Amino acid sequence: MSLDPRTPVIVGVGQQLQRIDNPLEALAPVPFIANAIREAAKDAGLSSVPNADSIRVVSFLSWRYRDPARYIAEELGITTRETVASSMGGNSTQSLINATALEIQSGDFDVVILCGGETSRTRKRARAAEIELPWPVVPEDLKPTRIMGEELVMNHEYELSRRIVAPIQIYPATSDVLSKTHREQGDNKDYLDSGNYIENTANHYVMIIGDSGIPEPALITMKSTQLKKSRKWNSMMMSTKMMGANGPFTPPMYSQMYRLTTQAESNDKGKWFGWEVEKIGPVEDMNAYKAAKSFSASVGSGEVKVKHEHESAPNANDVPF
Repeated sequence: MSLDPRTPVIVGVGQQLQRIDNPLEALAPVPFIANAIREAAKDAGLSSVPNADSIRVVSFLSWRYRDPARYIAEELGITTRETVASSMGGNSTQSLINATALEIQSGDFDVVILCGGETSRTRKRARAAEIELPWPVVPEDLKPTRIMGEELVMNHEYELSRRIVAPIQIYPATSDVLSKTHREQGDNKDYLDSGNYIENTANHYVMIIGDSGIPEPALITMKSTQLKKSRKWNSMMMSTKMMGANGPFTPPMYSQMYRLTTQAESNDKGKWFGWEVEKIGPVEDMNAYKAAKSFSASVGSGEVKVKHEHESAPNANDVPF
């Protein structure tokens, strides 16, 4: 049986990674992503990036370009029939790939560039050093040709109207603050007399090992429906046993590796993506083990602090990239 000539095919892939301490020397998102596209063209056996029927960008938060695909085309010196951005959401990358494959198969497009990237590390370093990044400020009315996917509202309209987008107070697990709260009818939130509510949140300090193989410290927070996942993960870690010279023992948490993915979940209040935790086994790379052990010691000593930043509430009409 012959292959359908409209079968979607990924012809080239590219990836970029920058670890630059000086924020002023780091690339802004658009040239950063453009370099990855150039690598993809090389991977496809091309001497340069070709013109594309469509350039589609996975939404990112590092900088507000409003229509990043337009600036990526300019950076690459190519033309495109349309510029596309994905909606915000944990599955936006896969959804963009799926939708693109269907449109190629139907004959609507031939050559499509799918891309994305974040430079949040650079922005955080610049903010900490009080450095203003010389990145472009684009017109407020600029928009992509279209946005693919359904918009995900991350905050309740009541929160947005009062610009509540970050916690105003962090309480330790040993605090008695919950004894000072009450619950209102039809609401499972724990309210203080001030009207603020307490969000029970589980924090997991982790080392992420990505494609580069370099372990990086991170914080994973779980709340609401995901608290059950947190308790399950904790039980998984505490029930792990290894055999030592004196018999079985519970190894330190940082000695084990886990794979975290997301899966679609829903109830009568809506749909979302939740965590799925899978145990892989002991950490085999000695450098990763030492990094995890050192990070665990820093967390335990109180050296590691989580900075919850207050940011402006997004406008419902804004494109979040």
